Amino acid sequence: MASDFILSARGLRRTYGALHAVDGVDLDIRAGEAVGVGGPNGAGKTTLFDLISGVTPASSGEITFDGRVINGMNSQQLFQLGLARTFQVVDGFPRLSVLENMLVAQALGVATARRGLILRRRDRERAMASLDGYGLADIAMQPVAEISALQRKTLMVATATVGNPRMLMLDEPVGGLTPPEIDEFIQLIDRVRASGVTIVFIEHVMRFLTTVADRAVIMDQGGLIFDGAPGDMIRDETIRKLYLGETPVTEDAHEPA
Repeated sequence: MASDFILSARGLRRTYGALHAVDGVDLDIRAGEAVGVGGPNGAGKTTLFDLISGVTPASSGEITFDGRVINGMNSQQLFQLGLARTFQVVDGFPRLSVLENMLVAQALGVATARRGLILRRRDRERAMASLDGYGLADIAMQPVAEISALQRKTLMVATATVGNPRMLMLDEPVGGLTPPEIDEFIQLIDRVRASGVTIVFIEHVMRFLTTVADRAVIMDQGGLIFDGAPGDMIRDETIRKLYLGETPVTEDAHEPA
């Protein structure tokens, strides 16, 4: 019987000398889930993303994506398999226009090696259709350096999904956004999820994590310390002490004046 997990990791480790950046992580993600990864700085979140997305090789352990072992594959190969990943820095190519950024994403992510960077009229039409779907068509000719932070984040998602991935990994996607912009970005991610894409993201903004995620995975010192419903985090003593930095909440507790 085929597994309903789109991604599985077993005994995943990444060591740097005596430092265990990721220390024996076991993780399963079901197709269609939205999983938020949290934890304090230095917990191993980005390293875990790097291992899964082919940026950094694992020291040991096994990763499977869609039933296939992907250890040793690079990010480009994984993109072709349907696993896309974004990074905290979302500048793209700042001197190029929004449309040119989309065209580059299409050429690098979809084109065959033989075709290379040769662009045709249908490529431009496809890029404009994608931008229109993300509400970016009106700024297609603007340099990325001149558009807003929310528009850059939206373009980040648009270029990452150009190859119709099965899973999208986002590294701190709402960092630097205002609360109203976060609300708009949540709506954007909801639309991406509705198309059938599995979402896995790192985020420190708890409102985004608890709103978007079906499930929260919290890391500390390279390992997993919580895996469950986001609403259960506040009731977990380990999370309060090591991540949220909070004391137990009682019914008589009040907000400070």
